[in-house]
Amino acid sequence: MVELSKRLVKKYEQEGYDLDFLQKIQPKGNINFKPDLFYYGGDGYYTVLHVVGFPTEGLGNFWLRDLMQIEGTRSVLSVTPEDSEEIKKKITKAISEKETRISGKAKSTDNQQEFDEIRDLNELYRQIQKWNISLKGIYVRIFVTADSKENLRKKQQEIKEKVSNYKLTVLTGELDYEYQSVFVPPLEQKDLLNRRKPTVIRTYDLAGGYFFNHTKLEDEHGSYFGWTPTNGAVNFNFLERDNKRTTSFMLISGSPKQGQTTFALRVNDDLYAKGNYIRNFDIDGMYRDQTRKQHGLILDLSGSENRINPFQIFPTVTNEDGSQVNEVRSFQLHVEKVKTIFQLMSRNLDDDDLSYLNKCLVDFYIEQGIWYRNPKLHFNQLRATKIKQEEYPTLADFNVFMQSQRVKIVSSNRRTTDLELRSINRIQSAIETMQSSYASMFEGTTQFKNIS
Repeated sequence: MVELSKRLVKKYEQEGYDLDFLQKIQPKGNINFKPDLFYYGGDGYYTVLHVVGFPTEGLGNFWLRDLMQIEGTRSVLSVTPEDSEEIKKKITKAISEKETRISGKAKSTDNQQEFDEIRDLNELYRQIQKWNISLKGIYVRIFVTADSKENLRKKQQEIKEKVSNYKLTVLTGELDYEYQSVFVPPLEQKDLLNRRKPTVIRTYDLAGGYFFNHTKLEDEHGSYFGWTPTNGAVNFNFLERDNKRTTSFMLISGSPKQGQTTFALRVNDDLYAKGNYIRNFDIDGMYRDQTRKQHGLILDLSGSENRINPFQIFPTVTNEDGSQVNEVRSFQLHVEKVKTIFQLMSRNLDDDDLSYLNKCLVDFYIEQGIWYRNPKLHFNQLRATKIKQEEYPTLADFNVFMQSQRVKIVSSNRRTTDLELRSINRIQSAIETMQSSYASMFEGTTQFKNIS
C-alpha cells in the first residue's frame, strides 16, 4: 500500500478528505482497468452494465425494482434535473429529423418505427406544453462481480435475459469512468471525459418505479422466523388478528422440499412455547416426534388403540353463553358428519342417495329411542348427547336397520321403490366397506383411554 507523504496528508486533510475512512474502504488488492469489457482486482472480476434503453410504454408499478434489486449485484441510480424548454427544442429537432427519414423507398417496418417514435415525441411535447410536466435525467448502472472471467460473462448474460425488456450494455473502454461515477454528483457525470448523457424520463414515470418497497412483518408478541427478500425481519405471531387477518387460519403451500414441514413445525413449537393448548390432527406422523418432545399425548384413532363410535352423538353446539348443549343442532351436525363418512367410503353416492341416507339416519335414531320426529314438541325429553356411550347404536345395528328397510320397500308397491332400492344398495355397499376393511375403526362402541 502506497504511503502518502506528510505534505500530501496535510493537503488532503485541509481539503476535507477523511483519510482514515478512505483507507478502510479502498480496494485492498488494487484495481486494473486495462481490459475493455471488465476490470479486475485482487479479489475478483467486475463489470458495469449500463442501461441505455427503456420501454416506451407498459412500465408497471415499481418497475425500477427489476433493475435495482437484482440478486448478487449492486445497482446505482443517478437522477439529474432537466430543463423542459431545452427538451422541447430537442424534441422539435428530433421530429424534423425523423420526418426526413420517411420515404417511399424505405421499408414499411422502418417507416412504421419512425411514425411510432414521432407519435411518442409529439405526445411528450404536448404533455410538457399543456400539463407542464417535469422531466428528469437518469443513469442506471448495475455493478456485477464474479470470481472468474467466465463466471462474470455468464452472470452478465443471465441478467440481460432476466431484464430483457431493457437494453443493457457494457461501455467498452469506459469502465474507469463508470467506476468513478459513483463518487461524482449526477449533475457533473455528463462532464466526465466519456460525455455520457442521461436518459430523459417523465417525473411521474420515475416515481412509479419506486423500488424501496421494503417488506417486513412485525406482529405483536411475534417470534423471529427469518427475513424477507429485502432483508426485513419476519416476527410472526400465528394468533395475531387485525382488520386484514381476521381469523387465525393459514394454508401452507409450495413446491416439494421447500420448507413447508419445517415452517409448520416451527409454528407449532412457537405456539407451544407461549403456553397454548394444541391439538394436532396428524395424517402422516409429521408431529409425532415433536409431540413427544413437548410431553404431549399421542392418540391413535386408526382403531388399534382407540375408537370413536361414528354413531355416537357428541355435544358439539351450545347456546350463546355456553351453559347448555343445543341438542337439536348437535344432532343435525352429527347426521351431516355420518353422511360425510359414508360419502368418503363410497364415491358412488349422489345427492339423492345422501338425502335418502339423511332420512334413514333420522328414522334409525327414532327407532332406537334417541330422537323424535318433531324435537321441538319433546324439548325437555331430548337426550341425544346425554346417554352413556355403551347405549349408542353401532354400525352393525344400522346395517340391520337398512336391511329391514330393504324388506319393507320390496314388499311395498310404491313407484319410488327402484330409486330407494338403488340408494339402499349404495349405502349398504359403503357399510360393507367399513365393516370389511375398516372394522377396527368403525365397528363397536367408543373405546378411549382416559386422558383426564
